[in-house]
Amino acid sequence: MMLINIFYLFTALLGIIVVLIALIHRSNGYVNCYLGLYFILGSFRFLIYALFKMHAIANTHMADYAFTIFAWPILYLYFTNLKNNKNKANIKVDFLHLILPFLLFMLASFKSYIVQRDVILLNKIGIPLVILYTLCYCYFSYRFLKNNVWKNNRELSLGNNHQIAISKWSKFLFSLFALMLARFLANPIINQEFTFLNTSDSFLLFGALLWIIMYVKLLVSPEFLFGYDAFQDKSNELKMAFLVMDTKWEKTIIKEITNKKDLLLKDIMASKFVDYIENIEYLSSQTDLFFFKGFKLEDLALKMKIPKSHLFFIFKYYSEISFSDFKRTIRIKEAIRLIQNGYLNTNVIEALSEEIGFSTYSSFFKNFKEIMGMSPQDYCKKNPLLSDTN
Repeated sequence: MMLINIFYLFTALLGIIVVLIALIHRSNGYVNCYLGLYFILGSFRFLIYALFKMHAIANTHMADYAFTIFAWPILYLYFTNLKNNKNKANIKVDFLHLILPFLLFMLASFKSYIVQRDVILLNKIGIPLVILYTLCYCYFSYRFLKNNVWKNNRELSLGNNHQIAISKWSKFLFSLFALMLARFLANPIINQEFTFLNTSDSFLLFGALLWIIMYVKLLVSPEFLFGYDAFQDKSNELKMAFLVMDTKWEKTIIKEITNKKDLLLKDIMASKFVDYIENIEYLSSQTDLFFFKGFKLEDLALKMKIPKSHLFFIFKYYSEISFSDFKRTIRIKEAIRLIQNGYLNTNVIEALSEEIGFSTYSSFFKNFKEIMGMSPQDYCKKNPLLSDTN
């Protein structure tokens, strides 16, 4: 019994931790209020069982009843506010959904206070009513999600990553609590008596396990709590810290977007640009791609298997330099590496310029001087360990 109570307590504390995380990072705005309220309700229920089950059955019954009557209306409100990621609540409209469960809870509390005996009347009248409107809210939630959040898969695939994350999360959450509802409705059959307020450990352990699964899912996929945009920004920030040429890249768009085609790409690129930059840097440092004569932006896009417009967007809005400047910088860095490794011991500078992709020596000389602030010959003279150039 002690181990079971510890399991209930662990479930409650895990829920409290998730609620605190959601409250600390409020980028999701108002939608977290209902989600937080829902988690608090579930955590409070298991906390009551962990602390008072052996001493106060009335308290555990009321905790069960409170969760039963409030859960799906709150979940419905969470789903309806989820679609547009609202920051302000429509208090008057939302409050209407909580009037009935509030009245039912007050009635049960008043009756339990006056008559200290089993809740027979509550089972015969109150519970069927709760079952009816709970099923209605379950249906309305499903219909709303299906028509507003889960539809338009084609639109979601075009890059609205926030909506993709919300769609996956809402499917997971709805499925989990639909399973809990099914288990709740099966109580009379399992127990062979007309009662829904089941305090058996087998029933509660099943529920606790589902709650733990949900909490773990949230902790390992925090974009659902933080909001996709905030989570993606943090993920991108961490990735950017490991980029080789991070001084050339920006973490946010560096200029105003006025072009209509670029505006359409904005949401897509917000989630992809760091991965693209990582790929660009890999190809520039680990392959000879940038040293091919006549290498163009189109060739890089073809190698990366992405549209040319995506690469154009990267260098236009996330880079301090153009693709052309980036390419010549890569080539001059390679020239420095070859010089330091003794390339000029057996080769002339003209061969070096051709090796790294410049079509003429004069072009190499000009770019080397612009980037390094000195000619290739002067660079070698200032580094006596390097070969003399002739």
